[in-house]
Order: sequence, then structure tokens, then C-alpha cells
Amino acid sequence: MWEDEASFWLDGTLHRTWARVGQQPRVDTYGERKTAHLYGAVTLADARFTYLFAEVFNAQTFLRFLKQLVRQYPRRRIFLIMDNGPCHNLDEAGKWRRARGSAAFRARNARVLKRRDGAWS
Repeated sequence: MWEDEASFWLDGTLHRTWARVGQQPRVDTYGERKTAHLYGAVTLADARFTYLFAEVFNAQTFLRFLKQLVRQYPRRRIFLIMDNGPCHNLDEAGKWRRARGSAAFRARNARVLKRRDGAWS
């Protein structure tokens, strides 16, 4: 199973647009800057996708995502392939993985993997 996380900024981006001559274009926005954080994992066998939205990326939210994976695949041993994201290496998540005997592969250089595989670029 491959795991990664992503952030999405939810604020309007100003860019070139069109308007009738003499009329100012209007871009509606919420006036706030918000971000959505997402953990995701995809299985190699059948490309099933599991995800979790989180307020922040930290050991607690990553641990919550790991527990969700275990609940979703209760009778399978999970081999998780992930990068070296800071939330992956924190003590709480690491202790939980070791206690379960879970295997995790961390790529030494995620940029190298991303260059090799066009799906991750």
C-alpha cells in the first residue's frame, strides 16, 4: 500500500479574467485563508483508495489514519510504503507501528521516486 499526504489551499486565487469593456470584474471569495490536509493510501492489488481529512499533519492525525487503515483491512497485514514526512517519524506513530509489528518502508529520497514514476509528479 502506498501512502502520501497533501494540502489544498481553499482560498480564491486572482488571475487574468475577462470582463465587458468598462466593467470591473468581480471575484467572490470567503475572505478567509483555509487549508485542507489529506492523508491517503492506495492498494497495489485493486487500487482501492483510503483517505482521511485532518486539521494538521502531526503524529496524532497520522496515528488516527493508521488506525483507520487497520479497521478497513482487519484480516490483512499492511505493508505501508511512504516517504520521510515529518509526521511519519514522530514517537507516538512509530511506537504504535512497532507494537503492532507493522512494516513500513520509507524512501530515502522521495524526490528520486517521484521523478521515476510519472504518477507521483
